[in-house]
Amino acid sequence: MKKMNFPHPKGAPSGVILDMHIHTDASPDSNNDISSLIRRAVSLGINGFAVCDHNKIITSEKLKEKAISSGLDKELGIEINPSKPCKNAFYLIGGGEYAFEGSHVLGIFIDGDENVPQAFGNAEEYISFVKESGGYTVLAHPYEHLSSDKEPRLSPEIFDFIEAFNGRAGYKHALSNTRAARLAEKLSSKITAGSDAHFKKELGNGLTLVENDNRDGLLPSYDELKNSFFENRSRLFRGKPSPRRVVPKSSLLRAVRSKSIKAIIKASALYLIYLTRDLLYPQKETEINNN
Repeated sequence: MKKMNFPHPKGAPSGVILDMHIHTDASPDSNNDISSLIRRAVSLGINGFAVCDHNKIITSEKLKEKAISSGLDKELGIEINPSKPCKNAFYLIGGGEYAFEGSHVLGIFIDGDENVPQAFGNAEEYISFVKESGGYTVLAHPYEHLSSDKEPRLSPEIFDFIEAFNGRAGYKHALSNTRAARLAEKLSSKITAGSDAHFKKELGNGLTLVENDNRDGLLPSYDELKNSFFENRSRLFRGKPSPRRVVPKSSLLRAVRSKSIKAIIKASALYLIYLTRDLLYPQKETEINNN
């Protein structure tokens, strides 16, 4: 078994570092495979991530089963979703992302071995399912698609968390994350941060720090982490905007998979526009590091 070192990202305090919003190739606009994501996370010193694919739920147990069946735990020397504290823990957090009334809703820490439903009629139905499965709900990137005079249609108060930073949220509106963080502060809401990575290189652009009381370098068990998360012991650690072109790049991938020539042409043109904007007017690569 190969023993891995788990150096935290530069400047990180002690605790558990998580990317709480990523996608895999189960989403039509992502090409991330779970094995590559785990390897990259370990190399970056990230302790785990939440899989939130579009209109699809995968539980924490299924993610663990998939990783172990590929031999990744032995290859990397990690213990996935451990039942007790250990030094080499890695967390695969089950979840899903669904859109209702113009808002995107994440379910995280969704557990269970049985098959789970994949379609929901409305936000209330999805939220009820997540809670019944022992999970938590997140209002994701609440202002990504909204102009400065608009507010989310779904009431932020009905969610357990607000996503205060999303790596892709500045694609249309530069102040989307600022507004989300202010909303969370106004409501005294618990927060998450995630990259919303659809491509491997985006992983880690949004990171959440969860406090860890264990000593001797031990990381918490999966259940301890889950409880600490809900007890408002998480906070934004790092926020770094992804290049704007990654969003139309996802649209292009979706179009190619749909084999629609019209959609491919449209997505290609949009990608070239945003690639040019990134080259001529790059976003500030300022990182938010709360130590």
